[in-house]
Amino acid sequence: MKSNDSPLLKSRNVLPEGGFDRDSNKSKSKTIKVSNFFFKQPKIKYYYRDFQNENYNDYMEDVNYIEEKFNYLDKNYLFCLFDGHGGDNTCKYCQKNFAEILKEQLDENDDSEKALENTFKIIEEKLKEENFDDGTTATAVLIRENKFYCGNVGDSRCVIVNNNNMVIRISVDHRVSNESEFARILKDGGTISEGRINGEIMLSRSLGDFELKGSGLISEPYLESRLITQRDKCCVIASDGVWDVISEKKLKELVERSKNCEELCNNIIEESIKEGSEDNISCFVIGFWDSF
Repeated sequence: MKSNDSPLLKSRNVLPEGGFDRDSNKSKSKTIKVSNFFFKQPKIKYYYRDFQNENYNDYMEDVNYIEEKFNYLDKNYLFCLFDGHGGDNTCKYCQKNFAEILKEQLDENDDSEKALENTFKIIEEKLKEENFDDGTTATAVLIRENKFYCGNVGDSRCVIVNNNNMVIRISVDHRVSNESEFARILKDGGTISEGRINGEIMLSRSLGDFELKGSGLISEPYLESRLITQRDKCCVIASDGVWDVISEKKLKELVERSKNCEELCNNIIEESIKEGSEDNISCFVIGFWDSF
């Protein structure tokens, strides 16, 4: 599913797939002209932290995956967050296999958005063969030089914060409470009880959870792409252990009092604990430039 709801994300139309010189990473400040706009190569840095929240959780079901020089290419990065539920078999399978499947898809077709879409489809098929009875959210961010791609199912949200500290939603929270998802579930013949599909799960999209896949729960990802520009400060990817207690307004305040990726990530985790999160808590902060 693709959305054109946000005019801030129209930049997908100027992404020249595979159109940049792979050797451009040799320059410290390479400027590229694309559709009459000038873009510099971002200087990626990142920080990740998680917290089991042992007072409420006996084990950790949030897992992450990070790969620099993704697919053996400089200035390419992959960041993934998988928030499991009902167990950790599915999330750990995705942690181990998602990147390799994506590499295979990119080798077959250098269309990043299509490769992401196919990866979600293939890993869902492989999970079904494993016969796991649990499930997971999945949010994957692929950065290829100055191009940013995101695919997600579930509610592990991805946002970009610009230099004015405006928070721009990149992913979609796939929950039954989402009006369009609610309507789709009913159209697909699903039943919603107490805000959950079949009274069991609040998510409307996930990987795994095969007992509910005929009841309106699907694994089709939301996909979004944009250019990273000098107007962008950082990206935040976090599990619902953060977003259930931290509003995007509060995130803006945390960004304003943070000097860099590490400080912001720690502030997000500490604020989530302070605000009473009872879930596992995980957070990536990805900085785009030396200034953050």
